[in-house]
Amino acid sequence: MFHLANAQKRIEVYDASSDVFVYDIQTRSVLRDTLTMRYLWAENCPAFSPDGRWLYFVTARRQVYPTDYQKECYSLCRVPFDERTGHYAGAVDTLVRAGSDGIPSVAWSRPTPDGRHVEKVFVTGNHDYEAWSYGSGIAQKIYPDPSDLEKHKLVSHYPETWQSAFDEKYEPIYVKDVRGYKFIGSHWTNGRGAQWGKRLAAVLADRGAELKGGKPFFYVQHPHLRGTVFNVNTGVVDDGKTTKALSAFPNAVAFSGHSHWAITDERSIWQGPFTAVNLGCLRRTGFCRTKNAKGGYENWRTPGTRSKKKPPEALAANDAKAMPLYPEANLCHHGSLVKVYSDRIVIERLEFTNMTHVAEDWVIPLAPSAGRPYDYEVRAEQTVAPQFAQNAKLSVERVEVKNRAGKTVAAVKLSFPAANAEKGALPFDYKIEVVGKDGNSVFRSVLAQGVELGIGSSAAKGPSECLLARETLPAGPLTFKVFPGECFGKLGNPLTAAVL
Repeated sequence: MFHLANAQKRIEVYDASSDVFVYDIQTRSVLRDTLTMRYLWAENCPAFSPDGRWLYFVTARRQVYPTDYQKECYSLCRVPFDERTGHYAGAVDTLVRAGSDGIPSVAWSRPTPDGRHVEKVFVTGNHDYEAWSYGSGIAQKIYPDPSDLEKHKLVSHYPETWQSAFDEKYEPIYVKDVRGYKFIGSHWTNGRGAQWGKRLAAVLADRGAELKGGKPFFYVQHPHLRGTVFNVNTGVVDDGKTTKALSAFPNAVAFSGHSHWAITDERSIWQGPFTAVNLGCLRRTGFCRTKNAKGGYENWRTPGTRSKKKPPEALAANDAKAMPLYPEANLCHHGSLVKVYSDRIVIERLEFTNMTHVAEDWVIPLAPSAGRPYDYEVRAEQTVAPQFAQNAKLSVERVEVKNRAGKTVAAVKLSFPAANAEKGALPFDYKIEVVGKDGNSVFRSVLAQGVELGIGSSAAKGPSECLLARETLPAGPLTFKVFPGECFGKLGNPLTAAVL
């Protein structure tokens, strides 16, 4: 029985009892052994190693179901197997013990099908370092004694936890050789600041000679590198010293995350002196505003409302919005599959729940003569704006809704079909111009429906809508214009409708 971290979303299936046994298809006999059939324990998810010498499985102490399902925690084990005799050949070895070293439970572990070693290129992020301080002081409530709290902080035990979990020495920055390619990983270790750039500069000074040349090397850190993907100056980027350090290496490819911003956004890849890539996230997908939405989106957070100061004008503007937040929680589980060839790197953007492509692959040529096809200026110039179909219509309707402050207000509802992608440029958002009776205009923006779900999604092909509080609009009669936009800011031709 497996469950999610979110207690409100249970898995509806659990095992009343579960054992692991081996069935011989030739003799039609069953190997039953108490090594993998223990009383009051649930064994599950068996898998043989590629050479057949080991049987891997998970095991957990059985609980009272379904009331105590959250206490079900699986450890990863293996037992030697003798293929000649068809019997186990030794004792069970526990590889990962649940509930220890910060590992709550193991689920669906599998050995690699070809038996080759899989290198771990992991780095810690802000949640590993400081999540104990999140959640309105919940950690302090659980451990009111400061010394007790210190003992339970992951950051207080980075080296020991890392060694136990991954069977390798912990280093704040490391270099690994994977089949002839260098990987540099840099951990989040001392809060927000210059940690990444300073450490990387030291490594590059020491090993820069072996990294130079046409063969790519890969750098991984949690926050985005300032001045690269999305080109923003917010809390999701570092201080810029990492960008400066890598700028001497055109063969460098940097991977980062932290922002949770959708990989369907074409600004997720950047080329300048080197290449940088946003890897997306497995849950809680968010969005980076385009230049067409400087005031924010009607269906997203108002700029400033997530800052520590929270300006009153930003809070007031957010309360006045007639649209709820775009659902971000668990709609998508994005990831990237990176394939490295001698002449190119291919990055597939995937929905991991079903391994479907959410956008076209990025293909990075390695030959210097190929230039930088993912340079922002080049792409912004070459991208074609999305366009509405010739028979598309804009619908305008007067409605009453509750704004974000919970107040019932008069609003205008705009409904329109999805614009068509032109040369791969999916509609990312829609810019809305509202013209009042005096000819003055106000502008609003809304995220396109299904923008994060990608090219194969029915939601992305479906209609979008926008709700505008009437009190935030000019005096009527009003004319509405809806322009489809792509992430670099180009706008297609508008749909227009008038309201008397």
